[in-house]
Amino acid sequence: MVRDSGAVRAPRKNTRGIVLDVIRTRGPISRIELAEATGLTAATMTRVVRDLLADGLVVESGHGASTGGKRPILVEIDPTARFAVGIHIAAESTVLIVSNLWGAIVGRSRAAAPAETPPDEFLDGLATSLRDLLDSLGIDPALVAGVGVAGAGTPDRDLGPSASASADRRREGYPLREGLAQRLRMRIVLENEAIAAAVGEYWSGAAGEIGELAVIHMETEIGVGVVTRGRPLRGAHGGAGDLGHLSLDVNGAPCPCGGRGCLHLIASPAAALERYRRSTGEVVTMSRLGAAAVAGERDALEALTPSFTALAQAAGALVTLLDVERIVLAGSGFASAISFYISAVQQELDRRSKARGVAPVAVQSSVNPRDAAAVGAAAVVLHADVLDPTAE
Repeated sequence: MVRDSGAVRAPRKNTRGIVLDVIRTRGPISRIELAEATGLTAATMTRVVRDLLADGLVVESGHGASTGGKRPILVEIDPTARFAVGIHIAAESTVLIVSNLWGAIVGRSRAAAPAETPPDEFLDGLATSLRDLLDSLGIDPALVAGVGVAGAGTPDRDLGPSASASADRRREGYPLREGLAQRLRMRIVLENEAIAAAVGEYWSGAAGEIGELAVIHMETEIGVGVVTRGRPLRGAHGGAGDLGHLSLDVNGAPCPCGGRGCLHLIASPAAALERYRRSTGEVVTMSRLGAAAVAGERDALEALTPSFTALAQAAGALVTLLDVERIVLAGSGFASAISFYISAVQQELDRRSKARGVAPVAVQSSVNPRDAAAVGAAAVVLHADVLDPTAE
């Protein structure tokens, strides 16, 4: 995607995608301005815009200011030309959202968590929930580019368990993609939840002109999605960014992943809740623990402090390794205590930046902290099917 102010030479195979994204982020815009922004010739730009108009993805929307000749015709995205569905399958619930071509959420609903029903019943219910949501919004399924599904682990795990989260073994290797495709007759794209959240954050424009962005996403697991110049870093098998299995203590407790002293064992919601249970004897949710910490409850703060500290250390290592420009926190695992995490991470990054003599890195909450993965899953579909058909 294009976000800087200078001209960007578009790769031949993705000229359409880059032009459409400039229109999406900067429109209404004239063809001359498009050519300047992308480095394309006027003839090429005329052809690309003509094709986009014919496909109904953009519309002409009046005239710009005259620069001495005829006033230029402006073009902009038709947000209702395409829609995408994003689904985030988490341990406690399943979130469904529908977004338009601008990336704005136009509808949202919830479905049962996968652990509550057998796999086939879960997918039947999920397909029904999606059809009901589209019907309630009056959206023709033919205008839906596809369904993005985000979850923990690598996409090829489907509904299987990960190394650090408990899961129903009935779901191991269950063909999620094929099962949903058969029920919905739509294209299904699977994505890691942290990578999806990063794509969604970038797509939303919340990162501004930032080119290197990292989203730390915490649900039951802790992952990081990295977007560099509009492209997500997926790794060889789609599993890049398993931050929860970064070892912080080589002499620490053994982890199911095979390592020792992993971040997940210290900073995950399960670890914080267990510390609180040992201290108070109470079994609570992460939402309750976060609210108690915000209210100043000593036991809650003591249970969460190791999480803040460990995540800050991991974020510091991440920035040192990848040289990202901004860190964004997302996911329901942060609950209402997200301000504590932001403060701890920012202090650690500031300390390291000062010691190294480099520019500081900003830390912020996601624009959709709880639904970031679902929003991002829809963005992955739009990016692949509308902006960059060569992406997959």
